[in-house]
Amino acid sequence: MKTAFTFFAMLLAALACTPEYFSLNPNVSRNAVLGEGGGHSGSSDSSAVIPPPATDTSVLVSAVEFPEDYDWQRDTAFGQVSGKILLLRGGVRILEIPAGADGKASLDPDMHHLVDGHLYTEYSDGTGTYISRDGERLFTFEGREYLRGILPMDGHLYTLSQRRDGKGFLLRQDGEVLLDKDAGIVLKSFRDYPDRQSGALYENEGKVCFHYSRGTGSERVWYSVQNLVESQIYLYDEELLDARFFGDELCVVSTAAGRGLKMTIGKRQNIVQKAANPKMKGICLIKNGQEILAIGGIAFLQADRNPRQTCVWSYSGVKASAEGEYRFVLDGENNVYMYGSDGNSGTEILNGKCERVSTIGGMTPYSRRVAAMHGTQMYLALSPADSSGATVIWSRGKTTQMRLNGFLTDIDIQSD
Repeated sequence: MKTAFTFFAMLLAALACTPEYFSLNPNVSRNAVLGEGGGHSGSSDSSAVIPPPATDTSVLVSAVEFPEDYDWQRDTAFGQVSGKILLLRGGVRILEIPAGADGKASLDPDMHHLVDGHLYTEYSDGTGTYISRDGERLFTFEGREYLRGILPMDGHLYTLSQRRDGKGFLLRQDGEVLLDKDAGIVLKSFRDYPDRQSGALYENEGKVCFHYSRGTGSERVWYSVQNLVESQIYLYDEELLDARFFGDELCVVSTAAGRGLKMTIGKRQNIVQKAANPKMKGICLIKNGQEILAIGGIAFLQADRNPRQTCVWSYSGVKASAEGEYRFVLDGENNVYMYGSDGNSGTEILNGKCERVSTIGGMTPYSRRVAAMHGTQMYLALSPADSSGATVIWSRGKTTQMRLNGFLTDIDIQSD
């Protein structure tokens, strides 16, 4: 849990960008994302209902809550304190799951997942792993595992889990093992992609897909899996950063030794960012219309602790870049928007033209997937930078407070 806190505490200020930056959606106005008047206004009613993006939709939020007298930011009783995992719909609590020292769920934000409108929790003890959905036990696995992907598809629930001892992984359908590997590391996990909640698992043309590697160093080999059919990903003195099927083409983004960032689409390949030894962070592949993009952070000096730039790369090269480190959120057409630290214990939100549409003082994202969009309307789940404030949902320039002693971990827009 402390790792997640530290990660966001280290986000760099995003203060410099060109006017055309991220102009991937030039027809969307500033007010379409921000709302009339812009800025930051708040609601003091802690029970205020979050306004939905449409009459037939709801805003779902998950959260971690601690006892009222516990300072969760200092977290001096880490691993020994009791709390709750919450699910809220429209700002109203609809589910509370005991967690921590007195519960069969973990308070670690990486151990619960909001997927397709349901809250999944995972918990391991000395002998087994327990998977629940909305507080009800689904599966019990022998041995200690942790989830890397959850994919509801065609009436089935697929799970992909890594053994905690590092000895391979398992793919299951409705709790029954489909694939059991005694070695291998799954590529990516939950909250690594701004366009899917399912983590390492994803659907491509009706097929269940994921990627993994075996070996280390120069002996490391990467594989793709589609409906249990494996194929090797051939790399030549490269470090794979992400891989993804789009239709019948496998797309790969990698760092090529001494040359820079390389994008491969099917049989085509191109160096999209020339750099001797770039240091990459959070690189993932998405599709914007018919164009395949890589997004993430880059630093050109190995001594840099954090990315110096946030970039979007197309197959032709750098499409857009800005100074600082951001996380991404995509609208319904996969146009890119951003949010990140304002450098002063607050959060800065930028639209598709890199215009600063709002700065929310004293609030910060404490988990890795706290933004969602409905059309061009952004929702952002933020938590207090110190223990004295309330959690908030930001949308269209306004905030709705939700008073709880803890932090928000995930957000989703669901049809009712």
